[in-house]
Amino acid sequence: MESKIAGEIIGSQYHIRKIFPFVMGTLYFTDRTSARGDDEKRFVHALAMPSNASSSLIEELGLRDDMIFMPLENIFIEQNNLYQVFIRMEGGLLAYQIRKRSFSLEEMSWLVAGICSQLLRLELEGQFTLVHPQNIIITKSGAIRFLYGGKRGLLPKHLGRLSKQTEEQIRTDRLYDVYLIGVLIFQILTGKHPVEWGLQVPPLKLVRPDIPEELDQIVSRALSFNLATRPQIEEIMSLLKRVG
Repeated sequence: MESKIAGEIIGSQYHIRKIFPFVMGTLYFTDRTSARGDDEKRFVHALAMPSNASSSLIEELGLRDDMIFMPLENIFIEQNNLYQVFIRMEGGLLAYQIRKRSFSLEEMSWLVAGICSQLLRLELEGQFTLVHPQNIIITKSGAIRFLYGGKRGLLPKHLGRLSKQTEEQIRTDRLYDVYLIGVLIFQILTGKHPVEWGLQVPPLKLVRPDIPEELDQIVSRALSFNLATRPQIEEIMSLLKRVG
C-alpha cells in the first residue's frame, strides 16, 4: 500500500496531519470540519484491500465487539484502500507509554491479564486482534481497547494473507498470540523488544530482578521456538493474577 503524506485528504474530508507507524497498514491522525464548524480530530487506519472487495465487507467489519475494540465512526474503501475511522479517542497508545515510562510488576500484571481475557473473549466470538503495543489503547477510564481486528477471516492477522478459519490455523494463531504476549510482557517490563538483545535474549529476571521466578519461566516458554513448550493463554492469565 502506498501511504499518503501530511496535507493530503482522505475520503474528501479527513485532512492528514500526522502519520504513525502501525503493525498492519498505516495510522493517520487527521482533522475535519464538522457541520457546526468545529475542528474534529480523528485517527484513521488504512489498509490495502483487493480490488474486488465488496460493500458487504464494510458491513461485516462494523460488527465487532465495542467492549474490546475502539468503536468505528466510519468505514469506506477508496482507491483499493480500506479506511476505518475511529470515534474520538480518550486515552493513549501503549507503545507511547512503554517508551515514556517504566511499569511496575503490578501494573504489567493487570494490563496483560486484561489483554489475555480479551483474547479469550474474542476467540469465543470468532474474532481476532493483534497483540502489539501500537494496537492497544488504554483509555482514560483504564479500559483496554484494540484498534485493529474484527471477525476472523475478513482482515489479515499476518502480513501477506488473510487469517483462515480452519481449526489448524486457529491453533497456530493461538500459539502466535502466546508468543506475542511473551514479547509484550518483556517490552513492558524492560522497555525493549526481545529482538533488541540479539540472538541471545537474556532471562527476564536478569533485567528485572524484582519479578518472581515463575513469571521468568513462563515468559521464557512463551518466547521459545519450541511450540510444544509454550503455555496456554489461560495459564499466563492465571499466573499474572497471582503475582500481580
